[in-house]
Amino acid sequence: MKHTLTYHGETIRFDVDAVEGGYRVTLNGETHFFEQVRVSGAEIQLTWKGRNITLHAASAKGSRWVAHNGRIYRFDLVVPARRRASGASPSASDLHAPMPGQIRAIEVELGESVTAGQTLMVMEAMKMEIKIQASQDGVVERIEVEVGETVEKEQLLVVVDPKISPDED
Repeated sequence: MKHTLTYHGETIRFDVDAVEGGYRVTLNGETHFFEQVRVSGAEIQLTWKGRNITLHAASAKGSRWVAHNGRIYRFDLVVPARRRASGASPSASDLHAPMPGQIRAIEVELGESVTAGQTLMVMEAMKMEIKIQASQDGVVERIEVEVGETVEKEQLLVVVDPKISPDED
């Protein structure tokens, strides 16, 4: 899962991958392994290099606060820009995550013709399955996420070009 945050104006990009026995985190080209990660409400317990670490986290409106050893750190979420690929139609339909969640399935491929109401991908949020559906007929122009990726509210998921209808294939 790829993440981008800012801390005091500095951009931080990192990947988090579930692996056997814990999580692998790659930050600034360095890989770290966290064992025994447990989340209970706002409390996060993990083991890193044999040390037990407890963090407390909260989030609101695109910001994340993490408390550790009496200090509070604020991180701001960077949502990918809603930019268009070169040659993209200005009327292309951008579909965004309705809430934070995780992508569970992608049911279409680039260049595939879709119809209004067709399920393009499935995400899970708050133990609910949410179907991301095409708002109109068109062709899948871009897919901005991968299965297993954690997404934030309003993050761009998929772009459908409505100028090309399935009947024009």
